Amino acid sequence: MDVNGTRFHLLLGRSDWGSRCSNAGGTTRLEEIFDASKNGGDADFSWDERRDELTLGSRVFQFTPSSGNHSVDLSGRRGAAADAYGNVYWIDDSGTSLLVHSAGTRVTSHFWSSLDGCPVKPSGAFAPLAPATPQAISLSGLAVTTLHYLVVGTLDPAGLLVFDLHRGGEPRQLLWPVPFAPFDLVVTKDGGVWVLDSSASRAWRLDRTMGVVPIGGVGSPAADDTFQPLDPAEPRCKLPSSITLAMARPLAVTRAVAIEVLPDDSILVLDSPPAASFSRVVRITRDGVTAEDSTEKAKSLVEEEKRPGFQLLGHDFVLFTRDGKHTLYVAGSEGDQAVAFRIEAENAGLELHALAEFYPMRLFGARGLIAGTESPLYDAQDRWVPLIEQRRRRFAHESQLLIPELDGKQADCVWHRLLFDACLPPEGDILVESRATNEPEHFALVPWQPEPRLLRRVTGSELAWSNDTRDAGIDTWELLFQQARGRYLQLRITLRGTGRSSPRIRAMRAWYPRFSYLDHYLPGCYRENADSASFLDRFLANVEGFFTNVEDRIAAVQCLLDTQCAPAETLEWLASWFEVALDPAWDEEKRRLFLSHAAEFFEWRGTVPGLMMALRLFSEDCADPSIFDVQQIRRGPRIVERFRTRSLPGVLFGDTSAVSESGLPLRVTVGKWTPAAGATDLHRRWAAFTNHPGARYPIVAPSSKSERTQWTDFSRATLGFIPSATEADTTAWQDVVRRRYTTLAALRGAWHVAYSSWSEVRLFRTLPSRVEALRDWVHFEALVLPAAAAAHRFTVFLPQGTLGLRDRDRLLELARRVISLEKPAHTTFDVKFYWAFFRIGEARLGEDTVVDLGSRSPELLSPFVLDRNYLGSGWLGADQTGRSSSTCGCPPTTLGGSR
Repeated sequence: MDVNGTRFHLLLGRSDWGSRCSNAGGTTRLEEIFDASKNGGDADFSWDERRDELTLGSRVFQFTPSSGNHSVDLSGRRGAAADAYGNVYWIDDSGTSLLVHSAGTRVTSHFWSSLDGCPVKPSGAFAPLAPATPQAISLSGLAVTTLHYLVVGTLDPAGLLVFDLHRGGEPRQLLWPVPFAPFDLVVTKDGGVWVLDSSASRAWRLDRTMGVVPIGGVGSPAADDTFQPLDPAEPRCKLPSSITLAMARPLAVTRAVAIEVLPDDSILVLDSPPAASFSRVVRITRDGVTAEDSTEKAKSLVEEEKRPGFQLLGHDFVLFTRDGKHTLYVAGSEGDQAVAFRIEAENAGLELHALAEFYPMRLFGARGLIAGTESPLYDAQDRWVPLIEQRRRRFAHESQLLIPELDGKQADCVWHRLLFDACLPPEGDILVESRATNEPEHFALVPWQPEPRLLRRVTGSELAWSNDTRDAGIDTWELLFQQARGRYLQLRITLRGTGRSSPRIRAMRAWYPRFSYLDHYLPGCYRENADSASFLDRFLANVEGFFTNVEDRIAAVQCLLDTQCAPAETLEWLASWFEVALDPAWDEEKRRLFLSHAAEFFEWRGTVPGLMMALRLFSEDCADPSIFDVQQIRRGPRIVERFRTRSLPGVLFGDTSAVSESGLPLRVTVGKWTPAAGATDLHRRWAAFTNHPGARYPIVAPSSKSERTQWTDFSRATLGFIPSATEADTTAWQDVVRRRYTTLAALRGAWHVAYSSWSEVRLFRTLPSRVEALRDWVHFEALVLPAAAAAHRFTVFLPQGTLGLRDRDRLLELARRVISLEKPAHTTFDVKFYWAFFRIGEARLGEDTVVDLGSRSPELLSPFVLDRNYLGSGWLGADQTGRSSSTCGCPPTTLGGSR
């Protein structure tokens, strides 16, 4: 509602357009039309899910084959896969060698062959003493696991080859004692693989250690099992050692040509019978429950006249997940294009929804589809290129929709304006017709009245402080109703396009009733003639539209002071109230979050919680209000003050050795000296250590280098600290003594000295003989001075996460800059990374520490750089000449710190 009391009906979002609008005849809701369009029907209207906009009915662009394209055959299928770093491995045309395309050099090179002389290490305890003559091994099927193992199927002999891409070296060979012909492999999220045996219609499940997992359960536990679950309710397992056909998953299919795995470990099998026109996609859960759907659903995507000859017999498919949504891409046997299906796999069911998206495959080489890091990939002329949707959209040329009934709330309501937030291409148009009546049943008797053409508002939306549509390429278009008078209003809207483009409507607002300047501000004589009064009323409505917009902004000025609803361009102005310049790298959400909690942030500035807030605010991409919650400051980065990590010598805690009833010690000597033993005992220890009878322990370092080394070793071993007080520490010593004794009388009674003022209290130059003085000296040397040395120093620990080397450098520099600005001026700091806070020499081994994959975890690896990485914390690639760092003819992208 604006300042004049004018309201509007709003259509925004699919639910509004779908439920409140219908086709021109009023027989079908747009919701049903949207569903028909999504399933590939020739609908009049479509709903753009990406933009949340109404368009003309979408049509699919069908690929026209080029002269170089040809049908593909399963004999051309080769195993292929990409690793976490974008390197692609595949089997060559001969079926006996492996090739690799390096993501760094973009060069395809030879990876491995059994004829290279690189030995194959058999699995098991026994192997030939002398290597046999190299024989060609037939390869079929390939996958790269999440633990950086390259697994390749072999036909002769039947089994698998396992390459360790982390360490390199020769492959490990696993042989099958039963009939086994791998055709396709797919990795699982736990580091294992599924192997499809197409000829026998079986699937084998392998775990992360490449051990076969029996289908339907595992073997009974053995007595010598070392590691077992702590919870008795958890199953205790030990995999059987022998492989039998009963371990495989039987597949009820005619010809399985590909396999994929869903996150719940259920598998998808592509069944493409030779004489069929369409393939089946079969889902098999872990419990063996089967569900299926057909690629025939893609038939509805093409024009009706082309449907009789359309077929989609799958040659290969790949499952690609992005933003939590699973999309299945099926490459047809014609070799021209792939069809995308959205998967719904709830419970044990399976439903495919064909997507009206065009994915051409130019010069498809038939090796297959694989999942890349950013998109699916297919092979074209010995290159692996991304499968990308081509924006060659087609639309219906013209369609009409009906908005059946809008209520003006009062009889003879004068409808004011109609506004669209829309994008109109040069060739497109939106035409509006209206009719109004006080009784809904009289609509059939009222003729349609054409309204003026839409006019683009130069000033943008009529809603105060609403300019977000401009950023999305959406303009506001308006018209003034001419003769629409009545409580109820119907609108008939015609959308026109060229077939290659369509108007896109995001929102519609119908304003009512009109605030008439003629009725409110002019004398009655201006309303005596009906025709001239109608013209004047509509003429003044243009002026009213300008002034009402200004008045709305004045009335809504409080929105500028609310961080949640203030326009984005005003946030810098709000920040200037705090004398703050917002970081240009922050997005709008983070800027609003900071301004909402600015008072809390500056309240804690300069403290550990304040530093944590600043670090998380600058380093976290997904910022949330928990950043400013003091109770949750331990999330993410961590700050450790140096004085909290110091070590305390045992001499501070006294002698804990047992004493007999007679008062004599049960042990003649103890490892560490304590003040209770007295100065004489320390002198005796020093004399024995130096082999100088009668020598007295000095509390100041000797000048001779050899004596100073001897004195340092003795002090560290016997006292647990090295005396370091100098004349510069006299004031600190006097402060410690004064706080402890408060009066000179108490000091003289404890030390048996005759000080007349506190200024006479000086540092000891020799070891004091009184036990009380000894304790004070030890306290000062072992506790006060180390604490002073560690004061005002702290370390910032940043989470390692999945950062690469470049991102770590950027985060380090950012953290140093932020801490330098926010810390107290007298403090110093350094910045380090941590992996779950488990650092050698600085960590606690407790229930929050998990000993698992270690440096093999892919998120902890990055390109190896000399003088920057630790051994085992990066992956090593080829040099600039393309020569591999491997010493046995294995991958140029070997992982690891050294060989």
